[in-house]
Amino acid sequence: MSRLRSVGRYSVEDQTIGKGNFAVVELATHTVTKTKVALKVIEKRKITKPYVKKNLTREARIMSQLRHPNIVRLYETITSPQLYCLIMEYVPGRDLLTLVRGQKGGRLKEGVARRFVRQLVSALHHMHEHGIVHRDLKMENIMMDKQRENVKIIDFGLSNQCGPEELFKTHCGSPEYAAPELYVAGRDYGPEVDIWSLGVIMFAMVTGKLPFTTPHSENRRQHLLLQIKKGLKGVHDKEMAHLTDDCKDMLHGCIEPTPEDRLPLLDIERHAWITCEGQEPFCPFQTPPQDLDLRAEVIEDMALRLKVKPDKIQDVVLENKLDDVSAIFNILMEERLIKRGVWTGEHTRPPTPQTPTPADSARSRTGSRAGSRSSSARPGSAYADSSDGVRTPTVVTMVQPSMKSPDRKNKKIIDFELDVVEEEQTSWAQRTGLPPPCAKKSRPLGNATTANRVKAQTSYRMSTPGTGLSTPTKNTFTRTQTF
Repeated sequence: MSRLRSVGRYSVEDQTIGKGNFAVVELATHTVTKTKVALKVIEKRKITKPYVKKNLTREARIMSQLRHPNIVRLYETITSPQLYCLIMEYVPGRDLLTLVRGQKGGRLKEGVARRFVRQLVSALHHMHEHGIVHRDLKMENIMMDKQRENVKIIDFGLSNQCGPEELFKTHCGSPEYAAPELYVAGRDYGPEVDIWSLGVIMFAMVTGKLPFTTPHSENRRQHLLLQIKKGLKGVHDKEMAHLTDDCKDMLHGCIEPTPEDRLPLLDIERHAWITCEGQEPFCPFQTPPQDLDLRAEVIEDMALRLKVKPDKIQDVVLENKLDDVSAIFNILMEERLIKRGVWTGEHTRPPTPQTPTPADSARSRTGSRAGSRSSSARPGSAYADSSDGVRTPTVVTMVQPSMKSPDRKNKKIIDFELDVVEEEQTSWAQRTGLPPPCAKKSRPLGNATTANRVKAQTSYRMSTPGTGLSTPTKNTFTRTQTF
């Protein structure tokens, strides 16, 4: 394939971030906000398996429902007859595996690992609350920010969503991180497979080694399964000798071969190692309340950049569309939330009570208009919701392949894959400890502490909204696709 030069409002850089069998992730720049993004380009012609073709758009459908500081964000999707593109948040740091390998002694101290594990637990809480199971959690799929303080889960290509009383049957994932039930043909499973992977990741962080490994061979799967079925045994005691008892206890609870005996997520959140024996209580992520003044500020900024009237942008954003305009809105909104310290990994700590300033007290007494609006707003509505994904026409332009960057050399990443069978769903015993997830093609608003779970239909369509905003016109195309 000739190299992409631009896609929609994104200019593709000469840097490849990742590469797979039928997809490549390129670094790109949003031409309006100048924000770096990760552009995942999927070549449709390279997809030969019917199962993969059938679920091509599932990754976007799942990612569009997630709003969490430790989960990579999906901004927009763009399609053409040949390509399917996902525009995602770009995380400029290294992956967790590279970070651990670079440490003195090749492992993380428990205090450092605890910060990252708490963030991962918070992300899993958010995912499982929505009925979403990642199914491919591993150190390579966890990215670090530049400051090496926060993690972000990436690559939802193998993820799936199930409703109440449902389980999965598809066997997929990376073998060293896969729970034993993923190796058994015909065995159904639920979100506890992510708990197993979390335990393996935690083990690798604090010991510098994976608990279950075997050389590549024809019988690799069988050899790994023999190890995995035993869980953590005496052979692992030496590697865990330097760890605290609480850390060992949590590792044994997560890396438990029997799914029913594995630690539920809510028990992990209350575990002594996670909370430092109660000194650092764990708080799941709370969606920040709507700030209408901040929203108006972002829309004014967009109007200046796009050279249109704010009311045209307001109408589009309020329609909750996953298009190029809402992508700009969400990018600018997140930048402001990060500056305010709202969108960080520190959310797992209880909020520190703040003494109101005289100015705050004065505003409270006078009852400012902005304050009254914010207090009655629905949580999370500061974002342009992506659950009704209307896209605008886009442009895909091509140039000849370039070899300027050494990352652009032809290479093929080969990963061991478990046998994939056609997906089925049966009864889901509620083993997560969380409230039941919503049914398929719906999602709850709020989080696991929300008393009333509100469901919203998630229907994705592509059309020309006719906003009057300036969009690329050369070689434009419009498609209608319902997920």
